[in-house]
Order: sequence, then C-alpha cells, then structure tokens
Amino acid sequence: MIKRLFVTGVPVTGTDFTGRKEELRAIRHSLQNGQSVVVIAPRRFGKTSLILTILQGLQKSGSYVADVDLFTVLNRKRLAESIVEKTLENKKIERIISRIKKGVSQAFKNIEIKQVVEDYELVLKFADPHVHV
Repeated sequence: MIKRLFVTGVPVTGTDFTGRKEELRAIRHSLQNGQSVVVIAPRRFGKTSLILTILQGLQKSGSYVADVDLFTVLNRKRLAESIVEKTLENKKIERIISRIKKGVSQAFKNIEIKQVVEDYELVLKFADPHVHV
C-alpha cells in the first residue's frame, strides 16, 4: 500500500500542516491587532486546518482563543454559552485549583475563632480588618 504524502479529508495541525506561512503570519497578525478575519475558499482547501493552526499558536503564546462550530449553535443563548465554555477551556484546571487553595489558605490565616461555652456564643471574626468575604 502506498503511503500518502499529505493527510487529507480531516483538519490537520502540527507537523501534518505544511506551507502557507504567509497566510499564517498575516491572519495571526490581524487577529493580534483586534482585526476580524474571514477566510473564504472552496471546500477542502484547508481553511479549518489553517485556522486551527493559528489558534493553537495564539493559545501557546498566552492568548485566549475560542473555536465554536456555528453549525451546532441553534440560538444566541447557546452561542454565548459556547463562547464562554470554549474560553474557559483556556484556563488550566491545575492553575485554578492552586489559586483556590492559596486563597483559602490565606483566608484561614486571618480568621480568629472564639467560642464562649456558657452562653452558647460563637464569634467568628477576621484578624485582618481589611479581609472581606
């Protein structure tokens, strides 16, 4: 069986995506400058591969990206939800958990708990008056 030189029929990125350096550069530059971009070409010309490659590069450089398939979106509410979901995928769960743990740990350092057993009184106050929950 003859091995194909290029992957065809599905979007490709990474080492399977070749050429089109000028298009990559121009579209990436436009997006980084806040410019809207429309890619128009006949079917199977690699539009999706081009865009996915650009989005992956932007994401690696720290930009937040969202790839939403508009053919699956039935209304504006679902479009908004899809954009939010895809944008939140940019945040790594480990980073989120680390921040939560750090915040909780910091909050507990500033809590003072006193309990008066005779009167059944429990007082909870922050040692630092600037801490707000």
